[in-house]
Amino acid sequence: MPAPRCCTATGCAQSSTLSRRSPICFPPKRRRHPASCGARKRKSPGTPGSGFLDYLLALESLEQYHAGFHRLKGADREDSFLIGYAALLAKYRAALEFIARADHNPELDKVLNEPVPEIGLPAGTYAKLKFKYLNVAIATEFAAHEVMLKTFSGNRRPALRQAIAADADFIWKTGRAKVNC
Repeated sequence: MPAPRCCTATGCAQSSTLSRRSPICFPPKRRRHPASCGARKRKSPGTPGSGFLDYLLALESLEQYHAGFHRLKGADREDSFLIGYAALLAKYRAALEFIARADHNPELDKVLNEPVPEIGLPAGTYAKLKFKYLNVAIATEFAAHEVMLKTFSGNRRPALRQAIAADADFIWKTGRAKVNC
């Protein structure tokens, strides 16, 4: 069974480009007077906000599916853990990248928290996303999975393990940068 595309470096790279496709709303660097990005831009299909949320939802589904990896035996157990953990990391990394990019435009905090009933987003969606991914709970879950990863042999799914290592390294570095500020 091949690794799901959303858990590979390719899937993660595609997610991180979502915010780069809209440099007016998501500038690469903080601006004093950012351009206006009203809720209307988020309502249209394919905008960075809607595509990003679809990506997170797909990863969440995959992670939940593999949450019961501990009930499996042998290679199936390891494979299921690796896929679920890769989904968690891809989701965590994508959220951190999105939040960092959105922070360059102070107006986005307000705009991304507006309700968008046309696509089912309640008010405060972005605040909830930030709370979930900038919280000690997800960091603890990440650290626990890092420990569990060490209990497996290390010779299964080398490409998926490389993606896991790259995402974990990014998350460790991002966390250290936030702590050192």
